[in-house]
Amino acid sequence: MTDGFRSCSPEWEIGGDHGSAAFTASKEDHMLTAQDNATIVRAHYDAFNRRDLDKNLSLVTEDVKWMNIPFNVNYSGRKGYREFIDNWTTAMPDCKVEIVNVVAGDTWTAVEFVGRGTP
Repeated sequence: MTDGFRSCSPEWEIGGDHGSAAFTASKEDHMLTAQDNATIVRAHYDAFNRRDLDKNLSLVTEDVKWMNIPFNVNYSGRKGYREFIDNWTTAMPDCKVEIVNVVAGDTWTAVEFVGRGTP
């Protein structure tokens, strides 16, 4: 999947389309296990569901890039990433993401999820 957002480490490239997401990381600088990667991904979606924007923003770097594939819109930087989240939570204040499946490797993670909310 194309570029998405990055976690605290510039080596963690994370991408998503608010329906599925693919996460990759460089193994050279960080020896994370598949379980570590899955845990970080789950923490991100958990923070979104709790509307803990500070936690969400702490999991991305300043040069975060998020591609919203269904709407063909790209967001850059923490300000852009916050705009992305604000768009979803303004349009559907009660929206939640339910993780259906997480498949993780040592340098990548794929997430299948269902997003629900009412306008």
